[in-house]
Amino acid sequence: MPIDRMINTTKRSLVAWFGSPIPRVGRDAFVDRGFVVAETPCTSADLSTPGFVDALAAVIFVQDVNNPTAIAPELRLHALPLLDSDCRVIVQTADNNGFRIIGRTLANLKAPQQGLRFDNKSDSPAKQSLPHVLVYMSEVPWSKVANAVLEHQPGPPPNRTLRIDPPDVMSEWETGLETLVRRAFWDCSEVFLVPQNEGRSKLRVYLAYPEIRDKQNGASFPLPYFIKIGAREDVFEEYVHYQDNVDPYIPFNLGPHLVFERCGLGGLYGMIVGDFVEGSESLAHCAGTGRGSPAIACLFSRTLVGWYRAAETHEVSVTPGTNGNRFGQFPRVHHDDTESWQGRLRIVRQLGGTKELHELAAIFDKFRPNSILVGPIHGDLHAGNVRVRANDAIVIDFASHRRQPLVFDPASLEADLLVRGFVDSKRSSSDKEQDPLENARGWMETVKSLYDKDPFEGLHSHPNPKNPSCWFHACVREIRAYARQVQSGPDQYAVALARALIFKATRDFGEPSPEGMRRAAAYVFAERVLAHSIKPSQSGTAK
Repeated sequence: MPIDRMINTTKRSLVAWFGSPIPRVGRDAFVDRGFVVAETPCTSADLSTPGFVDALAAVIFVQDVNNPTAIAPELRLHALPLLDSDCRVIVQTADNNGFRIIGRTLANLKAPQQGLRFDNKSDSPAKQSLPHVLVYMSEVPWSKVANAVLEHQPGPPPNRTLRIDPPDVMSEWETGLETLVRRAFWDCSEVFLVPQNEGRSKLRVYLAYPEIRDKQNGASFPLPYFIKIGAREDVFEEYVHYQDNVDPYIPFNLGPHLVFERCGLGGLYGMIVGDFVEGSESLAHCAGTGRGSPAIACLFSRTLVGWYRAAETHEVSVTPGTNGNRFGQFPRVHHDDTESWQGRLRIVRQLGGTKELHELAAIFDKFRPNSILVGPIHGDLHAGNVRVRANDAIVIDFASHRRQPLVFDPASLEADLLVRGFVDSKRSSSDKEQDPLENARGWMETVKSLYDKDPFEGLHSHPNPKNPSCWFHACVREIRAYARQVQSGPDQYAVALARALIFKATRDFGEPSPEGMRRAAAYVFAERVLAHSIKPSQSGTAK
């Protein structure tokens, strides 16, 4: 659905024609529907004046049949800023040739457009969603144009007086992002933004602490929000995930929810705003202090169960093949990272690894498809995307939500806890005074029993309480207990786990020790999982 649900408390009723005579029938069509039509055509100076733009419901560009290219520079100058302000931009083309000129101009701008003359099914839903440039042929009645604006009126204009703190947070924003923030917090006097660095979302993520301009019941400070801003397509995709896949399936208290009246799209960028999970901590911190098991149990038995109920059995391969399949390709190292990868591979050798990446890929390629449960999963279930409050597990960041094998989610979480969960562990075996390589070897000894055999062998065994990684063993037991329930064929979780570990090992080459060492160790453990749990000659058959 389009992001056009802004609460219209500040009605924008002005309609202006740009640089051309205002047709009587066009004026009457808008006036009859409650709009106010500017007495004279507006100019480029008017459209560069915030006060004028903020009053606009729509601006109409009429192409001159005798000079059809004259409209192009004006659209290049004004179309995107008007869309960013949620103003309806309407273009009336002169003829077929003029339509092509408009089409090329908007395509070069990468501006979203919708034309009534053609069926735009080839356009993505994000481009069809408002705001976009509405393109009409001259024979389309003005009553139809006015109805389109009436049915999709813009939301509140950008709050030009909003104070965005700290000011330097805007220094790297693309043109238009500031306007989106000012639209989202139209009723506020100030918003304080705190950048959030967890996760790998393509969107910029912030905590937002607003101050309401007109106090409601004497309260100036509502609960904080999270905001995500970035490319229009990416924002729209996550918006749809929330609306279609989160709200109906994730319990209300176990997932964030969007504040629809503050979400919006601009010309090239978009923004979603949602409730922040206040009073929570990341699973990585919670697990590292020995409190992760109850939260993990909640995660798989309550938080995500609404998705997992939709799983169906498919005869497919769980492996990421070198030739690619529906679940992606085997991890590849980008050409620019070759030197960095060789450095990590040298550490892998020192930690006991023996196989090259292509050798592991060849092992995966030998496995035949078998019946596996496929359904909606989170798709990026790392410890930073699981927030814990008491024993509740609350999931965030649904940009990667998709249908894939259910074993992928627990495998992803286990691999992430292995690599990044030890940062906050108060019982970590890390000793900064030791040699990093020796420290990594010592740490591997504390967790190696989890990877030197089939993942489900000895599932209920407990390590010596003196083991500094005892908390990690407890978390893995909980994760694998769930994984065993959704494994419907031999070695499926082992393959998914090896896959997740290799992905961790082939990312973030700039990470210093100890995380860099743990990423190298993940590669070694992936080798061991493949060697001890999976027999290629028996793939596709029960062991």
